[in-house]
Amino acid sequence: MDISTGFQIEQPRVFIPWGCSPSELRRLFAGHSLERIVPDMFLTSCTSLGGLSHRLRFDFHRHLWGLFMPRLRELHLSHHPYLETGVVASFEAFPKHLRATFGKPSTTILDANDYPSDTWALPGIVISHVVFQNHGGPEELLKITKL
Repeated sequence: MDISTGFQIEQPRVFIPWGCSPSELRRLFAGHSLERIVPDMFLTSCTSLGGLSHRLRFDFHRHLWGLFMPRLRELHLSHHPYLETGVVASFEAFPKHLRATFGKPSTTILDANDYPSDTWALPGIVISHVVFQNHGGPEELLKITKL
């Protein structure tokens, strides 16, 4: 997948270009499920990265104190329902699909709790996948950022 220009969703089959506006995203999802969380954040359930079923959050960023139209800059992936998969199964699934799609991570480190953190540094893109302690239990974050 050439992620430098956008993100390919397999089901529904939609290509999301980086820098699109919220209204452009709504047009791309016409006829498909897309939930508006707040004005610059949307959520959907989909399949991508070679058959991985997940929830996908679209985060739009405004420049210069919000004076300009928000543009897509970040994607956040999570499993659903998360409680059914659990952290271990989830953390095994995401890296498997990320490695198959983007290759070996640029860096992998273990935190103080021995949770691995993987980072892929690609041209114009950073993908980070971490597990961390939150409110007494492990929590997972997979974020794709357009630089």
